Amino acid sequence: MVLLWIFIPCLLLNVYIAEVVTGVVHDLATLEAADSKDITKEDLIKAQEYIDRFYNAVTRSRMLSNPTEQKIKDMQTFFGLKVTGKINKETLQIMRKARCGVPDVQSFSHFPGKLKWEKTSLTYRIVNYTPDITTSEVDYAIAQAFKIWSEVIPLNFRQIYSGEADIMISFGYRDHGDFFPFDGPLGILAHAFAPGNGIGGDTHFDEAETWTLGHQGTNIFLVAVHELGHALGLEHSRYEQAIMYPTLLENSFVDPTKFKLFKDDIDGIQALYGSRRPNMPKPNPSVKPPARPTMKPQPKPPKEPQPKPPKEPQPKPPKEPQPKPPERTSA
Repeated sequence: MVLLWIFIPCLLLNVYIAEVVTGVVHDLATLEAADSKDITKEDLIKAQEYIDRFYNAVTRSRMLSNPTEQKIKDMQTFFGLKVTGKINKETLQIMRKARCGVPDVQSFSHFPGKLKWEKTSLTYRIVNYTPDITTSEVDYAIAQAFKIWSEVIPLNFRQIYSGEADIMISFGYRDHGDFFPFDGPLGILAHAFAPGNGIGGDTHFDEAETWTLGHQGTNIFLVAVHELGHALGLEHSRYEQAIMYPTLLENSFVDPTKFKLFKDDIDGIQALYGSRRPNMPKPNPSVKPPARPTMKPQPKPPKEPQPKPPKEPQPKPPKEPQPKPPERTSA
């Protein structure tokens, strides 16, 4: 139990789980709503779960008369909301957005101890695939996500297809074997562990989402870039333009070949690994964009010859009597 409390939360910073294990329970009475007419008890329960999960580490060491209020203030500060320490419509609106499962911090930041990979060549393996898109589309999205990071730091990534990789990538439902269950459609989209041995660096996607490379559903490429940032050692950014911002807009779409990291993302990752030297060959994923199957035009069914309508007999015009020529008389 002690090892669980130290090791797992250190990787994912989810001390909410540690509190549940040790029996710490919060009283909803400490959670105040700005307007009780518009906010239900169910809203308050969801809000309590949210701040305990994503902001508990911020106030864990503080001796406060109302730590719940401070967590709400930390959350409101992080997202640029009016800081009241109370639950209001704006705060609930942020809480309802689809997001990453890793807790939030200020600006670009790193996991405790600045965890990072101590080698420059890393392997990754996609253990299983979502049925939402083709396997080649998943391979392409993940390869392009690694390429985004590799373009700015001196790390190279190679996909393997069996055995244990540095970064193991998988799709799973609800309880999927790592003590951090998913919550169904939307809500938490994915999570990743900080660099390290064993589960370190592993990245999990919630199979309850509808994964896509297009406009509809949840864009797997954007979520992969974000989660791999965690797998390389980054925490969340408070800049909405950054890929390491904790929430993702629904139906987000971007061309993976044109995507660029925000300055805060680059500053954060280069603070860990330095920049990619100009003489280093640029990363070039072996996976090419999948060719979507072209729909062959279906031949139209042949037209059956239509029988010609029978000709109706035309009535013959009646013959008019012709006058007989006059008879010749002899003289």
